[in-house]
Amino acid sequence: QPNFISARAREVGLRVELPLWGVPRGAHLARLLGLGFDVMLTHVSEPWLDAAWVGRHLDAAALLELSQLHSTRGLDIAGENGEYHSMVLAGPGWASALRVTGHTVSAPPHHRLHVSSVTLA
Repeated sequence: QPNFISARAREVGLRVELPLWGVPRGAHLARLLGLGFDVMLTHVSEPWLDAAWVGRHLDAAALLELSQLHSTRGLDIAGENGEYHSMVLAGPGWASALRVTGHTVSAPPHHRLHVSSVTLA
């Protein structure tokens, strides 16, 4: 949440630059995926995303859909306005990936992953 982050940064004399590193959000996400990060959506909010997105991994198809939703619904492709939250399960330098299991809990307009276990993959 940019307002929260900017406020905390100001308290310690820092300034937040958005978008992150001056890179368009779609390019940033594509780069993360290209580097091998495994990112899973854990919380989504309507009207942008429905419960089917909970537990979905970001991949090329998901990024394309998010881009389309940006055009049609004003979704921030990186979820920077609360459209979604995510969890990184693997990435460069990780000794082991994480495996998360759980189920979706819905209380519209929000849907979230209720994690039942986390193990090393």
